[in-house]
Amino acid sequence: MAASNKVLKSNVFGSGPVRYQVPPEGGTLFIQIDYADAPVPSNYYVADHFYVENLGFRVQIVFGKLTEDGKKLRSKLEIYVSALSFLRTVFGTTPKFHQALKEEALARNFPEIAEGSREIEADKVQTVQANNLLMASMDGESMIDFFYISPRDVHYKVPKREDIPIEALVRVMIDPPMMLAVLNRWEAIATELSKRFPKGEDYEYDQDKMESDKTL
Repeated sequence: MAASNKVLKSNVFGSGPVRYQVPPEGGTLFIQIDYADAPVPSNYYVADHFYVENLGFRVQIVFGKLTEDGKKLRSKLEIYVSALSFLRTVFGTTPKFHQALKEEALARNFPEIAEGSREIEADKVQTVQANNLLMASMDGESMIDFFYISPRDVHYKVPKREDIPIEALVRVMIDPPMMLAVLNRWEAIATELSKRFPKGEDYEYDQDKMESDKTL
């Protein structure tokens, strides 16, 4: 399964925020998400601590809220993303945003933010699984909306050409310098993972193939 922000031109199905293209002769299913129409997460989390860990077939993204003395976390949010979904995100949707943030960092002299310690304990822990996300930054604020599309829905609804639902999980609010640190860490982990999962249509955007399919 692959995804794209580009408008699909043929064999397109879905009337909601998730639209998909089924190649005439089978093969890769291309999914496009219109985040303007996607549900807004009802859960918000403001973080000042993060770390990211490569678990092999999954990536663990952790955000936390430090106590005033910085020795403990008041709470922690764990977000798990499959390796292929993570690679699709890092190589497919974040490069332009990452580059823009790097340029803003130079212009505004961002402080360097270090990845937090994995050893800090938290009083409360919430865990979710995500496979899609939306990032934005404006006026000194940065946010990441995490979403989930169920493989079960894809398996059963695509053959029937039914709408594929997308679930809004949580919105994470962080400062732009931390956002840059998160993306830098993501890029490093994606480089590690790409050695195990060589680039291919499993996670790489293939817009040329998408447009080459015959129209209905």
